[in-house]
This record gives sequence, structure tokens and C-alpha cells, in this order.
Amino acid sequence: MANTLTLLTDHLGSNRPKVMGIEYCSDAIVEITDYAVAGEVITAASLGLKTITQAMICGYEMVKYVPKILVDADGTYTSDSSITILVQTVDASDSSNDELITGADGLTDIGMLRLRVWGTLA
Repeated sequence: MANTLTLLTDHLGSNRPKVMGIEYCSDAIVEITDYAVAGEVITAASLGLKTITQAMICGYEMVKYVPKILVDADGTYTSDSSITILVQTVDASDSSNDELITGADGLTDIGMLRLRVWGTLA
């Protein structure tokens, strides 16, 4: 598992979390270079946050793969301070190509995705 996370700067040149109501929000680009089947873990600390309350994929360049943020059956993320991004691809054994399966270990150069993540600072 390897990825590079870059915080995006806003129109004022700041890449720090921004207050939105009672929470803060960070925008980032994640470049997945070496994928593990367990997914890519993104921590709140890497986004300048202490906790994560909401995460959204805002776009991705992947043509062959579809990124998804993992949630448990009760709707919770990996933890209150991290999320896991899974990469899925079309199941080659499904002739209709409408079944997605989790990407295999060792996939490389998956591509870039944009994230917006909300959370707290303390």
C-alpha cells in the first residue's frame, strides 16, 4: 500500500483546514501508486484534522478502477480518525460487466482521486 496525499490550496493560497459551521473541511488529492487489497488508509492527521466525520470522493482519473470509501454495516468509517479507500474493477467473469470486485494486491499506478473530508481539530 502506497499513496501520496497532497492538500489542495484554496483561492487565498492556504492548504489548512477551513471552518464550515462547527466542523473543518480539507481538500486533498490522493495518488495511489501501489495498492493493497485491504485498501488505502487516509488519516485525519494527514489532512490537518483530529477526527473525521464525513468524507467524499469528488472525482477521479481512473478509467479502469472505481474508488470507494469503505463504511461498515452501521455506516461508520474505519475509525474516527481514518478512512479506507477501496478500489474496485469490473468482474471479468461477468459478461454484462456490471459486477464490481475489489482490486487485487499489488496493482500499481491506480491513479489520482480528489477528496473532501470534514472533521474536527480538537
